[in-house]
Amino acid sequence: MYNPVKTKKLVITSPFGRRWDFVNKQWIMHYGIDLRCYDFKNKKFLPFQATENSIVLRIKRDRNDNGIVVLKPLQSNGYKELKYIHIAIESCSLFEGQEIKAGHLLGWSEIRGQSNSHHLHFETINNDGVKINPQIYIDKYLL
Repeated sequence: MYNPVKTKKLVITSPFGRRWDFVNKQWIMHYGIDLRCYDFKNKKFLPFQATENSIVLRIKRDRNDNGIVVLKPLQSNGYKELKYIHIAIESCSLFEGQEIKAGHLLGWSEIRGQSNSHHLHFETINNDGVKINPQIYIDKYLL
């Protein structure tokens, strides 16, 4: 298993849970975790990668113009989808239905929609279709 950002240490910049939406001025549910994808020491961006062997389910833009790649893990580990959001999908060389290995390069960060910094928004969806705190997935499978 690999980290969703190609780095040895993941840095969470925004956790799963309720947070204040500065644009719409209201509390909203943040259904994923935001992970830093910039190496300040070496001054370089870090790519996103598949955490495990998967099939590419969808590559699209959402209503806020964010690039999204959705993967289906090949092993039955209780999760049916892993979502990578804020990906520059025009530069990724993936196609829907493609089988990829853990560590496969998915793409690079972009700033679009309501995002104001380079990061990966990572979501995990269980077999019942419920969005689960990705920290649980990371703690169980990646640490």
